[in-house]
Amino acid sequence: DAVVRSGDCRALSAGGRCVAKLRYGGSGWVSGDVLANHIGYSSARLSIFGERRPLLASFAVNHPSALALASFAAVALELGAPMALFRRWLSLLWATAMWATHVGIALTMAVVFPYPMVGLAFVPVLAVAGFASQRSFPEVGTPADVRNAANSASE
Repeated sequence: DAVVRSGDCRALSAGGRCVAKLRYGGSGWVSGDVLANHIGYSSARLSIFGERRPLLASFAVNHPSALALASFAAVALELGAPMALFRRWLSLLWATAMWATHVGIALTMAVVFPYPMVGLAFVPVLAVAGFASQRSFPEVGTPADVRNAANSASE
């Protein structure tokens, strides 16, 4: 099933992204230093171009302990992503926490990733865990079948 394979890939790729972060950013990703630099750079860049600064950028940069906690949580979520494939409750917890992470990115850096923000990025992982049944994702068939169904519905 394509949705299940996609969920496996999504969870495994999150772990891979984290390994790359740690390889190139080192312990700064866990301590919050790298995240503080990203937030500060994003806020400064927006100010230079006359845009509004992100809503929570100043708060985040002025509270290093909160940034350290957020950084550690992000690393733990990405490294722990494959665990979301093993237990249903872990899948829901992981998807909710990753969604909250993307909301935090939007509020502190004004960077919006559309698929995670609307939840579409997490559908495959939740499908692997059994949250989405076959009834949730009906078989649509070939593109010709879809066109025929659309044409018959409009008649």
